[in-house]
Amino acid sequence: QYSDDPFAMSLVLAEIISGGEKLSVLADEIQDFPYMQKSIRIDDDPSAVMLRLEEALARMEPDTLDGLKITTESYSVLIRPSNTEPIIRLYIETVGNDMADLEEHYMGLIRKAMKP
Repeated sequence: QYSDDPFAMSLVLAEIISGGEKLSVLADEIQDFPYMQKSIRIDDDPSAVMLRLEEALARMEPDTLDGLKITTESYSVLIRPSNTEPIIRLYIETVGNDMADLEEHYMGLIRKAMKP
């Protein structure tokens, strides 16, 4: 019933304060990771679309624990079906300026997988 989160947060805050730096300076040191999430409505069975996507992405050896996750040094992509709606969600996080290219590439794969 009780959470340790407030206690843990206060310890982290005490550590930050003891360093003597302004919070704004510390925040500026955090690297920006552009992030995008898109929901794609599908008419087909989501599991069939996901199976076709898994086959298309096989050479990249996606992690299949929670959808299809591909992680490289410069980006991470997760494609997963919704458990409540007939949609597939695409999540992309990148450290570069290639968000548009990544979105175009993975949306193309999803569109192709939506065609039986």
